[in-house]
Amino acid sequence: MVRPEAPGKDTKRQRHAHAFPPILHVELTNECNLECPMCARTTSMTRPVQHMDADLFRRIVDDVAGRGVQKLWLHHFGESLLHPQAYDLITYAARKRDLGLVALSTNATTLNEANARKLIKTRLHHLILSVDAHSDDVYKVVRGFDFERVLNNVRGFLALHKEMESKMSVALLFINMGIKRHELEAFKEAWAPYETKRVKVVIKKMTNYGGVIDTAQFTGGQSDTEVYDRSRRRSCPKLWDSLTVQSNGQVVACGYDVNGTMPYGNAGDMTLLEAWNGGAIDDLRERHVALNFDGLPLCDGCDKTFKKRRSAPDDDLI
Repeated sequence: MVRPEAPGKDTKRQRHAHAFPPILHVELTNECNLECPMCARTTSMTRPVQHMDADLFRRIVDDVAGRGVQKLWLHHFGESLLHPQAYDLITYAARKRDLGLVALSTNATTLNEANARKLIKTRLHHLILSVDAHSDDVYKVVRGFDFERVLNNVRGFLALHKEMESKMSVALLFINMGIKRHELEAFKEAWAPYETKRVKVVIKKMTNYGGVIDTAQFTGGQSDTEVYDRSRRRSCPKLWDSLTVQSNGQVVACGYDVNGTMPYGNAGDMTLLEAWNGGAIDDLRERHVALNFDGLPLCDGCDKTFKKRRSAPDDDLI
């Protein structure tokens, strides 16, 4: 006999908080030159736009080196390459000893030949290029920029990547939304000639960013974009494996907290280890284990606090 899941508590038998988060997001800037309709930055961000102080960034990198970080993502809600010292800061992190994989996602709008060379020379470990469409018409809807320019930038980058024999792994990203699903196979076919052991096409489903994005408006009438079972709650795994530092230094609960509504403190005043072991995160973990999301609107409406449907693929990338 299978015992039914008990209501009112997390159905996962245990959670384990690492001695230090294996996944860390550091937001170089929350400035962006696009207004993508499926991004929480476009729909919901109210905090001031600013670049992270370079000295603070270096202190954070120095602080986390040697603590077991497996992935350091250098983006959050912004186009990181718009930071005036972006390439120097990326270099600092990518060449740091005792630090895991250093990665970045970019919309490629500024990645002309000169910038592509600079980025490859940083020795960044992993790069996500958000191509995200196959036609100009669709790209204008989801990104609102010059598609041909982005294509030229991406193709130019890949040519330099090959010419310079870069060891950087590269993902050519397509977010699978109903309004452009008809382009998916054509996208794969178009970029297949560029794939190597280090360059791969990656397909990712969209997220609702803590409930602030209505994913239904992008499904195109195809419900298979909804991979979560709304009748089955869970605690968010991100509370036990990741931290996010926003461009103003504020340490927040998760990568979906666009306005820093659930802060643990500020990296300018405390170490990330102190934030990771602090009372604020412990209280939040306890509430999640009890499945008590009252007063936590970001968590209550978030996809991550629902279990995936049993038929849903595990496609979390970022």
